[in-house]
Amino acid sequence: DFARVGDGGFYVEKGTSITTYLLPYTGNLDGKQHFSLSPKIALGYNTKGGDRAYLSYSRGFRHGSLEDMCRSGMISGGVILANTQLNPEYINTVEVGGDITLLGGIIFTPSIYYSLGTDFIYAVNTGQKIKINGKDRALLSLKNIGEVEIFGAEADVNYSPIAGVDINANYTYTKSTIKKYSADPQFNTVDITGKYLTYTPMHMLNLSATYRNKFLSGAIYYRYTSSQFMDSGNAPDTDKYINNIPALSYTDVKIWKNLSKDIVLNFGINNLFDRQYLDNSFQYSLGRYVYARLNITLRY
Repeated sequence: DFARVGDGGFYVEKGTSITTYLLPYTGNLDGKQHFSLSPKIALGYNTKGGDRAYLSYSRGFRHGSLEDMCRSGMISGGVILANTQLNPEYINTVEVGGDITLLGGIIFTPSIYYSLGTDFIYAVNTGQKIKINGKDRALLSLKNIGEVEIFGAEADVNYSPIAGVDINANYTYTKSTIKKYSADPQFNTVDITGKYLTYTPMHMLNLSATYRNKFLSGAIYYRYTSSQFMDSGNAPDTDKYINNIPALSYTDVKIWKNLSKDIVLNFGINNLFDRQYLDNSFQYSLGRYVYARLNITLRY
């Protein structure tokens, strides 16, 4: 992998009351380039009955995005400062898993993994505030933090009791913590070693059931996501600031009819029970959403 960024700049011209706070952070941006190898090694074993097991190791490389390195501005947790001097992050992952066929044709697909990330690109709360339109906002800065440790497990169950009926359940567990961090004396940041990563739910559950036939098909989906931290110090909510995204769950339903080989009529309801929740972009849900859609495939 090779990444190069150069000849950049960030400016505010004729700023308004909403954008003038960015003026101290404008100017030319320094160039940067990085090179890395990203190997992957895997061992697999297949049984005569169709079951499978595997063990893999991989090393990943991710350069900071253009937004990370160039764009300062408002985000859901406050105001973030870009950093042209970000180093790429690396992550080493060991994973073991497989596919197992149980009684009745149930397919069980478990996996567990351990990842250790170094120079992880992360938005760190500087401990400072910036005033925008009379309101104090947290000032964040993108930094490379020493080490991040991630332990995860996932289980997927698929079952088709009769022709045309498919049932699926998926559960994901993720524990992501900062293993090593050096506070930045420039900003007087606090030590966040041992804190959980932001915007990373520990539990996720997805359930679905689908029925298909030539007359009418339908599906129902349920999704659950546990609470998430938005503050790098894992601060609780206060009267002035919302620092956490609450757990959310919602149910969607959909039916569809194949009018012909190339025309499909769809009708569905997202968020069937009209649950209001806050998503990871700090936006409230629309509530119950009803839609109809006609899909036409044109063949040449």
